[in-house]
Amino acid sequence: MATGKSGEYEIVVNNEDVDLRIFVSRDNPGFKPLHWHRHIEIVLVLSGTVTFSYEAQNVVLHSGEFIVVGSGVLHSSHHEKNCSVVLQVPISYLDRYWSHAENMLFTIQSQDIPTPEYQEIVATLQQIVHVYRYKLKGYQFKFHELMLHCLYLIFTHYGQDSLPINVVQDQRLKTVLSDINERYTTTLTVNDLAHKFHYNPDYLSRIFKQKTGVSLSRYIYLVRLSHVHFEIVNSDKGIHNIFVDNGIHNIRLGTKLFEQYYGALPREIRKQRR
Repeated sequence: MATGKSGEYEIVVNNEDVDLRIFVSRDNPGFKPLHWHRHIEIVLVLSGTVTFSYEAQNVVLHSGEFIVVGSGVLHSSHHEKNCSVVLQVPISYLDRYWSHAENMLFTIQSQDIPTPEYQEIVATLQQIVHVYRYKLKGYQFKFHELMLHCLYLIFTHYGQDSLPINVVQDQRLKTVLSDINERYTTTLTVNDLAHKFHYNPDYLSRIFKQKTGVSLSRYIYLVRLSHVHFEIVNSDKGIHNIFVDNGIHNIRLGTKLFEQYYGALPREIRKQRR
């Protein structure tokens, strides 16, 4: 979940000893642009707040709450300072237990009064982290026992199987995203993108907003801001030049939106990281 120069398709490297990716993420305020991967992603927030945007909805997670994002689903995240557990489960891990797991979507509503199943998933995720952290003798047996139990609860209580997914439409949108990520420093307009990828401009705007929950023009701006943030943290280049080099020429507006998404002004972020 850390913000960086990641592409629109996220390559996930599994932890070799357990055949999936598990880590604890500790992030300062930030934004991660739309991306997808061929894993099912489970995120449990331990402290702070994280907002996930996908399938035209925003899901706000607080401490003790989790989300599950299906394979191939376009999603982004906007987070305050937080600590979260992230598990990314490859489809190959699930194949022997669930047919066509790559087509699963998951609906997990806000839990004012958590159900017993929800509480059990949270407790199991916490146990998984504990087992993997200390790695006592035989930990892999216990890890997979807990992992499979957690997945069983998630798939049977929150999964929606064999949903009709417009694969062609999704792939076309992902192609548009790839182009934005490659050319974000240049002048990009909805009309230009629509013409290049054979869309009607109004239709492209509408379907993009329906699918991602954010307008196409705002998304382009957020991609630029994510690169601005990366350079502010990882380089000594002048802040004005960073904005311009990443395609943002209205510095006042860029600074205002930067503060909105990253919780501090660019110069404050740079000072904090030194």
